[in-house]
Amino acid sequence: MTAACALLGLAGVLLGSSCGGKELRCFSDERCEPCPGHCLEDGAWDAVGSVYQDIVWVGELGEEPTCEEYGLVHLEDLWLELQDDPSCPPCRCERTDCTNRSVRFRSSASSCEEADDSEGTTYMSSPWDACEPLGEDGTSTSVTVPWYDVLPACTSREDLYQPRETWKRKARLCRAMQPREYSCGDLPNYPMCLLDHRILDNFRLCVSRAVPPSGPDEGVMEPLCPSEFPERLDMYKSLAGCGTCDCGFDGDPCSMEFSFYRDQACSDLVVTQTLTTESVCTDLAEPVAIGGVKLHVLAEGHGDCTNHGRVGIAEGEKIKPTWGQTFCCKPAGS
Repeated sequence: MTAACALLGLAGVLLGSSCGGKELRCFSDERCEPCPGHCLEDGAWDAVGSVYQDIVWVGELGEEPTCEEYGLVHLEDLWLELQDDPSCPPCRCERTDCTNRSVRFRSSASSCEEADDSEGTTYMSSPWDACEPLGEDGTSTSVTVPWYDVLPACTSREDLYQPRETWKRKARLCRAMQPREYSCGDLPNYPMCLLDHRILDNFRLCVSRAVPPSGPDEGVMEPLCPSEFPERLDMYKSLAGCGTCDCGFDGDPCSMEFSFYRDQACSDLVVTQTLTTESVCTDLAEPVAIGGVKLHVLAEGHGDCTNHGRVGIAEGEKIKPTWGQTFCCKPAGS
């Protein structure tokens, strides 16, 4: 980059800059320079129109890179191609305590009866003991705290599969984050700027389309992949034909304290609720806007998980992939 371009790059989002005849706008208000890597534009698929390009690694289990080492954000892992004679993954039951799970609550409702409805709930996750501003508009005549176990106390994590017995390949989906100080054009967030040149050598650039939970349906999946993204890959999140894991819990659950405040700085207390295994609803003396909430773990849970194995498998039911997506990709290195 020339010195003149570097000086012009000091303009921010509102002012923009021009370098080589191309106007640039960045998120940063201190520095704005042309993307030194690859500009990733959205792909076009006639079947679904303009779509976001996924950044996908595909390979053998155990060889997958981290998204972070390429300056990307990890989205999820998917699986490809069932083994010729697949087996159900084993159940691995483990605790999900207050310290590492999400909590849901509802800070506004006209009555406690209405508050039992999960619609309009807010989710929080650890770390606790921090003020969470809600930005609520309007008022609240009751405050409800549904019990924290959105998931049971013990669950079997799907990502602890032994997939070599079930799947042939693994896919890792990553997402790029627009650098604040670099731009590909007059929009600060489009096209996306990929700083690490290795991404194009080790990842596929793909466009995707969801398929029914029951698995791939060739009629639904037409038309074929566009010529710009010729490689078709069907990827899946889960399996059918394996029932569910029965994970029991023998012990005491944790307990939590919810404190609701009028302000977003959590300094003007309205009400405090303590809960263990039951939902709690408080009818306030007068309507008030809830501005912030703070959670505190009073007691950790104690106990063990019991693995009862898989249940609900129908006789003769075959294992098949479910919750899939079709990805149309440019092969890595292309």
